[in-house]
Amino acid sequence: MQARKWTGRILIIILLIWIAYMLIPGLNEKNDLPFTRSITDHWTFSALNSEDSYPARVPGLIHLDLLENKLIPDPTYASNEDSLQWIGERSWVYETRFDVGPALLEKDNIELIFNGLDTHADVYLNDFIPGEPSD
Repeated sequence: MQARKWTGRILIIILLIWIAYMLIPGLNEKNDLPFTRSITDHWTFSALNSEDSYPARVPGLIHLDLLENKLIPDPTYASNEDSLQWIGERSWVYETRFDVGPALLEKDNIELIFNGLDTHADVYLNDFIPGEPSD
């Protein structure tokens, strides 16, 4: 019985040491653990070349963002859909700002992944287009 208590305590101590080794800066200089961050807050949208911007939900849809900002009537009501065809003919701009810390910038590789882009889109990061060669 006493041996089981010590075995459990030793396992807990080993687990705590491993967690500290992986998470505390300086203990694991290599620290190649993947860093994941979801960027879903503080988005705005606007029509291309428009001065007006509105709060947006990401992930989301332009129709829902227009509806939530009371810029269009409910597209599912009566024949409203017919009068809203212009939405698909415009180009829309979604923007947000976010900060990254020095630990992320020290990584050898950083991937910016967009789940849910289902149509043609140009993506810019500080006026840089990811995936294209930089100067």
